[in-house]
Amino acid sequence: MRPLGMEAERKMLDATRGVNTHKGAIFTLGTICGALGRLWQPDAPCCDPERIAESCAALCSEAVEADFALLEKGKTAHTAGERLYLHSGLRGIRGEVAAGLPAVLETGLPILEACLDDGMSRNDAGVITLLYLIARGEDTNMIKRGGYALAEGMSAHLRDELRKNVLPTTERVRQLDEIFIRRNLSPGGCADLLAVSYFLYDWKQRFGTE
Repeated sequence: MRPLGMEAERKMLDATRGVNTHKGAIFTLGTICGALGRLWQPDAPCCDPERIAESCAALCSEAVEADFALLEKGKTAHTAGERLYLHSGLRGIRGEVAAGLPAVLETGLPILEACLDDGMSRNDAGVITLLYLIARGEDTNMIKRGGYALAEGMSAHLRDELRKNVLPTTERVRQLDEIFIRRNLSPGGCADLLAVSYFLYDWKQRFGTE
């Protein structure tokens, strides 16, 4: 799977002229597709998010730990995520997948399901879900853009807002969006986790529940 993921990254960078728009999504969704392949049974596809996430961890945890170990032994850090790991121990999206996607299982998927069950549109449900994922903190893309203190400060601010109002209005979301833009904070890591949440929700809807 790894060479396929690297080829997908090369195609992305060619298309974007060197801009990393979705390396995290390639890694995360690629691993999920591999996990679904391992679990696949034509008559009864696995629809249990916890089993899928567990299989993701089994697929990649050894390789992820090996990568982090090489960094600790002096391998040159080539990506922002690798530099953040060396500087502060943040494990980013690789650590999230290797741990079994806790942010998706505990926050992303439950929030998305609850919003959709309440009749919200897919877009609005995704917006609310993204806010809750950002509120969890430690989005390495936000940290790369604004530094740890600013990124964590914004996550803490969101946690406080969501405690007071579990469903912010569209107008408030627009205001928050403007704040993030002004501060150059792009929650790309959380956007990847939102994509995973959508994927697992749609997979479960298509193939039924277990």
